[in-house]
Amino acid sequence: MTPEAGIALVALAVTVGVAVVTWHRANRADRHADQALEFAHAAEARADRLERLQLERRDVRWVQRDAPRTTISFLNAGSDPAYDVQLIVDSVTGLFPRRTQSHGNVAPAEVITMNLQAEAQAELDALNASRVAGSVLPRPVTVQASVTWQSALGVPASYEFDRITT
Repeated sequence: MTPEAGIALVALAVTVGVAVVTWHRANRADRHADQALEFAHAAEARADRLERLQLERRDVRWVQRDAPRTTISFLNAGSDPAYDVQLIVDSVTGLFPRRTQSHGNVAPAEVITMNLQAEAQAELDALNASRVAGSVLPRPVTVQASVTWQSALGVPASYEFDRITT
């Protein structure tokens, strides 16, 4: 082998080594760039959701409505619908345990109700008590009621009423 061929061979080996190191670093840089792009997309999605949450209207207000003696009734007096609405009622006197009724989605000006007579009767039936002729509910009945719901984007909310005597 001539000296020139030896030098060329060494130069070729160095060039190949540099190319391999450069290729390896380029691949690592590509992986880092891909990760950075994923992080940027996730941050953008979070920012978009936060902006939608800040701009979302959540005008839901509950107002008690007149109802027959053994029924409680509430109106969505706001201008926006309430989603996944739950009406929760506790008997202050212990006549029946906490009752929760699902009302699904409630549009503005829509009313939700709970028949306390039916709830008290259901409790008696569950306890296998003998049926009582006439009304199961004493007069008057005091309950504590609350309504829980979500906004269209899933933001939870609740409203608790003062004690209600029917």
